[in-house]
Amino acid sequence: MLTKRERIALIGGGAFLFILLFYQLGISPVTRRIEILEEKIHKREEDLKGITKLRSEYLTLKENLKSVEQGLAARGKDFNLFSFLEKLTVECGIKEKLFSMKPRKRPVSDCYKQSVVEIKLKGIDISELTAYLYRIENPNRFLTINNLRLRPQRASPGKVEVSLTVSTLIFVDRK
Repeated sequence: MLTKRERIALIGGGAFLFILLFYQLGISPVTRRIEILEEKIHKREEDLKGITKLRSEYLTLKENLKSVEQGLAARGKDFNLFSFLEKLTVECGIKEKLFSMKPRKRPVSDCYKQSVVEIKLKGIDISELTAYLYRIENPNRFLTINNLRLRPQRASPGKVEVSLTVSTLIFVDRK
C-alpha cells in the first residue's frame, strides 16, 4: 500500500504526464498548424499585392497600346515611312543634302511590322538638322529615331554629315 504522500506524488506525476502528453499531442500541433497557416496567409497577401500591381501595369499598358493603335490607324493604311521622310526633306528644304535613304522592313509580331529607313545627309547645318528631327519626332506620327550619328565636315565649318535611323510600326494585313 502506498502512503498518502506517495499517492499525492504519484497522482501529481500522473497529472503532470497527462498535461505534458496533452500539450505535446493536442495543443502543440494545433498551435504549429496555426503558425503555418498564418505564414501562408501572409505569403498569399503579398502575392495578392503583387498580382494587383501587375494588373494595374497591364491595364496601363493595354490603354497605351490602344492609344498607339488609334494613332497608327489615324495615319492611314497607306502610310509609307520612306515616302513620308522623303516628303519631309523637301518640306524642310534639305532635299539637296540628302545623300541616301535605305528602307527595310522586319516583322515584330503577327499584327505589326517595323518599317525602318536609314538616312544619310551631307553638308547640313545644325539648325536645319534640328528642324528636321523635330518634325520627325512629332508625337502624333509615332516615329522613333533609333540611331543618330553626327560627324563634322572639315571642308565646310559649321556643317555636319548625319547618319540616322528612323522607325515606326505598321499594321500587317492578315487576309
